[in-house]
Amino acid sequence: MSSVRAGGDSFISRPFLEDGDTDTKVYNMACSQLEDDYDPEQLDLDDTMTSAASAGVIALPFAADSNAYFVGDTGHTAADGGMIEFQRTFANIPKHTRIPTGSQNYSFPGWGEAVFYNQSGNITITSLKQLNELKANFTAVSVYRSVASGSYTWPSNTVTLTTDIAHTMVAGDYAFINISYLLSGDSSVHYVSAGFNVLSTPSSSSITVDLGRIFTSEQSMMIISGGVRSSSLDTRATASQNSPTITESTYILPGVTPGFPTINEVGIPPEFAVMDITTGVMTTMAGAVTSPTKDEYKAMISSKAQIIIEASVEVWMGNIVKQTVKTIRAV
Repeated sequence: MSSVRAGGDSFISRPFLEDGDTDTKVYNMACSQLEDDYDPEQLDLDDTMTSAASAGVIALPFAADSNAYFVGDTGHTAADGGMIEFQRTFANIPKHTRIPTGSQNYSFPGWGEAVFYNQSGNITITSLKQLNELKANFTAVSVYRSVASGSYTWPSNTVTLTTDIAHTMVAGDYAFINISYLLSGDSSVHYVSAGFNVLSTPSSSSITVDLGRIFTSEQSMMIISGGVRSSSLDTRATASQNSPTITESTYILPGVTPGFPTINEVGIPPEFAVMDITTGVMTTMAGAVTSPTKDEYKAMISSKAQIIIEASVEVWMGNIVKQTVKTIRAV
């Protein structure tokens, strides 16, 4: 019979309440026994807290939990009368969580496939080498349109920009927007100078874009000045941009979690990359012969796809491991 006594200072913690996990518990037993009787091998990691006997104590200080697993004895301290005090801990396997974690700068791929126009037609560029060779002979057509007005419908953050004359843009095009504007009831001048993907073209003189700004109320948008510049040279350089991130955490107890009989099955997903399929070499520019292609990556931007930028595995408690995957919205 066990001689380990779990005392009144025992407590249950719930470490993931802020993440929305209200079920995961960590059982902390304040234990004591004669130091000479202490056996560090009394329990094996992953033993359950099904009963006092399985937990190795005289009596449980809280209700039994067959889904709580032994993760270790810690904090051993000598006490009066030849006693030893320590904390015996059992824990549930935490739930999967997926939470927003702010934003960060990330070097997103550009795209190098382009179309150059001249009097005899056009040539599709499929490599940066070809692009550089033809730059001396062909000039890309850059079209500028002044923005006459802007509007949005709350709570959407999609803005409709109306140009002074007709444009030639279509959904999926990349446009550089440089505008300053006011919002009704606000004297601050807002300024936008960046590249955006065209979401749609409601008419020949309007486009919709997601400026990334969250409009919290219905206000009139008054354009002070600026315009939209698009180019037949469908290219974008690799650049560091700031975008929202999401972090997912998955907890696994090998031998208990289905599909993971041993620690060897626990891996990490690869980080996002663009590969030249003709060479198998990773590249920073998407095009016609890459995976994903330029069009596929632009579709990812339009759908606000999340791409993996970091992944890791670490020990959480006992034999329970934590896989962390951080993603960022493609831009």
